[in-house]
Amino acid sequence: MTTKGRTIVKQPIRMCAAPLLALVLLLSSCAGAKESGSAAGFGQYTEISGTEAPPSGFTRRYEAGGRTLLLNEATAEIAVRDNATGTIWYSNPQERENDSIATDENKEVLASQLFITYQNPMNQTSSFYSYKDSVRLGAYQCEAIARGLYEAGASFVSSYPGTPSTEITEFAAKYPEIHAEWAPNEKVAYESAFGASLAGARSATAMKHVGLNVAADPLFTSAYTGINGGMVVIVADDPAMHSSQNEQDSRHYARAAKLPMLEPSAMNEADVGALCDLMQSLENAVLVMSTVFKDDKAKLSKKAKQLIGAAEKAGLTAELVKPGPQDAKRFAVEKARELGVVLSPGAASELVERCGTDLFALESELSKLAAVADYGEITPELIAQMGTQSIEADVFEMVRLVTARNKTRAMAKLSQLLELQNEPIAIAAALSGSFVDMYRVKCGAAAHRNYAAVHKDFSYRGSDYRLRKSGETASHYSRAQLEHILSVLLGLDAALKSSAADGTVLLQTALCEVMQIGERR
Repeated sequence: MTTKGRTIVKQPIRMCAAPLLALVLLLSSCAGAKESGSAAGFGQYTEISGTEAPPSGFTRRYEAGGRTLLLNEATAEIAVRDNATGTIWYSNPQERENDSIATDENKEVLASQLFITYQNPMNQTSSFYSYKDSVRLGAYQCEAIARGLYEAGASFVSSYPGTPSTEITEFAAKYPEIHAEWAPNEKVAYESAFGASLAGARSATAMKHVGLNVAADPLFTSAYTGINGGMVVIVADDPAMHSSQNEQDSRHYARAAKLPMLEPSAMNEADVGALCDLMQSLENAVLVMSTVFKDDKAKLSKKAKQLIGAAEKAGLTAELVKPGPQDAKRFAVEKARELGVVLSPGAASELVERCGTDLFALESELSKLAAVADYGEITPELIAQMGTQSIEADVFEMVRLVTARNKTRAMAKLSQLLELQNEPIAIAAALSGSFVDMYRVKCGAAAHRNYAAVHKDFSYRGSDYRLRKSGETASHYSRAQLEHILSVLLGLDAALKSSAADGTVLLQTALCEVMQIGERR
C-alpha cells in the first residue's frame, strides 16, 4: 500500500517453498456493479430497437445489469443503452454540428466530456476542454489495462485475439518497453507468457473466456510448478454472448486452480471483507497489494484500516518512505564505500543537488563517476565537470544566467537542454517551478516569513535548501516582475499544450520575454 511518499507492501506469509503464480482473472462483465440511474440521470437520449447495431461511430464495450456501454473512440464520447427498451443515453449532444445557435467554439465545448477551470498561484484562471485540448489533438487513448501493465513493469505480453480482450494487447504493443505479440492460439500465448515469467520477466496474456479452455493445461501446470516473475492472465468473459458461442464464468477456473482472482469493480464493505478473508486463506500464492493512503494514519477510512489490519495479521507490512535529501546523501556515501571510492559529505551534497533524490539515478551516476575517478576520490570538482544534472538543476542554472543578464549563455543552456532530448513541456514546467519558488520567497519576505516558515506554508519536503537558493536569485527581481514572468510562463504552458507551433520556438520566445522583463527596473 502506498501513501503520499510512502509504500506499504501487504504480503501474506503462508506460501509454498517455491514462488508460485498469482493468477488474476479480470472479468469484463463488471459483475456486481450497480446499475446506473434512471433516464433522468443522463443527458440526451434516443429510442432505437434493442436488436439494432450500435449507433454510427460507436462500438460495444461492456455489458452489465441489462445495459451496454458504448464508446466512440474517435471523439471519446460514451453512451449507455438499455438492452430491454433500446433507449440510449449519450454523454454529448449528437446534433451539435447542426446547432444554428452555437458558435464553432461552443460546439467544441458541447463535444467535451470534461471542462476544467483552474487557478495559478496568482489567482489567474485558465480553462481546459477535453475535446479541444486533448481529443482533437489525438492526446488520449482508451488503454487503462495496458497502462497498468506498463506501470507494473511488465515486459512481455503474448495473447490470442478475441473480443473484448483484443485491445489490451494492441495498446500494450504501443509501449516500447513491452514486447507484445500474437500467438497462433491461447495455449501457445499462455505458455509464452509462462516461459517469460520462468525467465524472471513480468508478463501477461489476454484472451476471452472460451480461449481459457484452450489454455487450461498450462494454467493448471503453472499453478503448482511456480514461476520466477509475476504473471497476469486477463480473461474477458462475455455475458449474454455478445460475440461468443456460449456463456462461461471463468471464476470457476480460479477456484479449481486455487489461484487468486480480481474483478474490476468499486470496492464496497463486502468486497473488503472478502479480500480480508482471502488473505487469511491463501496457501499457495503470495499476494502483494499497494494503494495510496494519506500521510495522517489517524484519518484513514474504515476500509483502509480493515485492510491494513488483515494484512498485518496474515503476513507483514513494510513502509517504504520516499527518501529526502539527507537520506539520499547517506545512501550516496554508503554506495560509494561499497564501490571502493571516497565520497566526502560535501561531494555527496553536490551530487544530490545535481541528480536529485532518485536512488537509482544516484547509483548509476556513482558507478560512472567511480570509473572516471579510477576508483579513487569523487570530488565536487569532478561532479561539477562530469556529473549529470537533473532537469530541475539544469533549468535553475539557466535561471541564474538569466538573472545575471547573460543572454548568450542562457540561450546556449536552453539549446543544450533541448539537444539532450528534454521535452519542451518538461523544461517549461521546471522553469515555472523555479520562478514560483522565487515568488513565494518574495511574498514570504514581504510578510516577514523566513525560509523555514515559507517551506512549511507551502508543504515543501526535505530541507529548505531549495528555497534558500531561490532566495538568492529572487533578490534581483521585484514582486511585480515575478508576477509578470509567471504570467508569461503560464501562457507558455498553455501554448505548448494546445498550439501546433514548434515547442523550441515557443520556449525561446518565452525565455527572451523573461529576460526582457528582468532588465526592467
